[in-house]
Amino acid sequence: MGHTSKPQPLLKDFFSCLQRGATFVQNYTTFWVNVKSLILSYSGVFPNITPTSIGKTASTSSGSLTPSMLSITSAGCEVTKVCFSKPLHCNPAVDRGCYFMSASVSPPPSGSSPPSGSVAQFEMKGPSPGYVSFGFSDDRQMGNDDIYICALETNGFVQVQHAFSTGKRKPNTLPLGNVSNVMGSLQDGVISCSFTSMNPISTQQRFTDFNTPYYLLYAYGPTSNVGDIRFHIGDFSSSDKVDITNPQLVSGAGKPQSVKAHGALMLIAWMTMATLGMMVARYLKSLAKGHSPFGKAVWFLAHVSLMSLTVLATSIAFIVIFSYVGGWSGGAHPVLGCLVMILAFIQPLATLFRCGPDHRLYVDHLLLFVAMGCYAGFYWLIAMGTRKSDVKRYVFNWLHMLNAVVIKALAVAAIFTGLQLFDNTEDQVLVKVMGGFVGWEAAFYLSFELYTSCINKGKPLLHLLCMLIPGTCVCVHACMCVHRRIMRQWASGHSTSQPLSLQDCMYSVTANMIITQTDT
Repeated sequence: MGHTSKPQPLLKDFFSCLQRGATFVQNYTTFWVNVKSLILSYSGVFPNITPTSIGKTASTSSGSLTPSMLSITSAGCEVTKVCFSKPLHCNPAVDRGCYFMSASVSPPPSGSSPPSGSVAQFEMKGPSPGYVSFGFSDDRQMGNDDIYICALETNGFVQVQHAFSTGKRKPNTLPLGNVSNVMGSLQDGVISCSFTSMNPISTQQRFTDFNTPYYLLYAYGPTSNVGDIRFHIGDFSSSDKVDITNPQLVSGAGKPQSVKAHGALMLIAWMTMATLGMMVARYLKSLAKGHSPFGKAVWFLAHVSLMSLTVLATSIAFIVIFSYVGGWSGGAHPVLGCLVMILAFIQPLATLFRCGPDHRLYVDHLLLFVAMGCYAGFYWLIAMGTRKSDVKRYVFNWLHMLNAVVIKALAVAAIFTGLQLFDNTEDQVLVKVMGGFVGWEAAFYLSFELYTSCINKGKPLLHLLCMLIPGTCVCVHACMCVHRRIMRQWASGHSTSQPLSLQDCMYSVTANMIITQTDT
């Protein structure tokens, strides 16, 4: 090359930024695609590069797997990506109980047109026994939704799936499509995955770009022995439609009115009416003694009315929630609810055959009822007697009381499990308030039992102590809870002169309620 020739670009200018990509195949179902090398630069000599081991980042026709924990955080939310989480504003990097998804959309490369050119980076993370998932929906209900699922396979790896839901049934799995850079992990029961998608969003068989607003749905639940997803055990949705090309923090929507009505009816039924009905039958039989409207004692009419309303409210709540769900949702809550509903029906039916104080009934009359079920038949058989012996109604009373206690315990357990599904707060405030309510009721019954025992034994001083000690103990416990919260705020750098949080106020209200009810 002569000295008058144009200067030619040096070799290092061509390789100033070089990165290799490769595909590795292990077998038909396990292979790695788009494995990137280190970024190399040419300086005239060979760099001293130490080979690195290839991480087990497998990409199959339905997803990708990695055993190492992905680094998914809330950094960049509202700035570079859309974030949707439960509890709101939680950080999945530090909060193990955070259910999180994010989306960031890059502009299409020059020369391409949406939707094929748009590129979206999605992330999901949350504790789950089998899978976490999110979807795009035209409404906040399941059905006709574009869904991405991060599911745990039987071999312990995490698989990314693409699916389309057609109602409140198991969604139909779709080909993964134009999805790349797929990674997933499982650590301490927390499932994480991330991937890049160029697939258009498809709902109700129509295709749109990423900038079309949709409701965001999030669900998590178990998987079967063969890795198929089952009905979710928890879900939440966005309050409004979201354009994922616009970075923002997405707030969750309130629960549907049907769910709220179900919960309110069950709380009123079993924490108010049932409690009053049991209290009247147990402790207030002397109420309006001497008055017998309709030929029945006042306490008996009050007890029957309250417990009938309890069964009615439970039945309405049962119908409302099953109409909303449209099927069996799985988990402990519906099982407990069904047991409550069954036993709540048996209880009043059995009372229809209550014998008189000196009544004798023969076993021949009970054969029909025994055939209706072992539990109910056994209940009625013992309550109503045998051929050769007189029946004492206290046997019925004991069985009636024991069945009521079982129903009450199951109802309280069902309410607790329901509140855990309903409460989206980080520290489960509603569950704690419910715990205070149950604690107050237990102290109430205990104090009345001691009170009745002391009255029967003619010990007025013990009677007074029985009324004061339980209320004082629960009051001290509630005050300690408030004090602990204040000290926690102080330790975290918050001024104690600030108003108490909502939870502190609820603790205070619960404490005052306990004092008032117990002292009266």
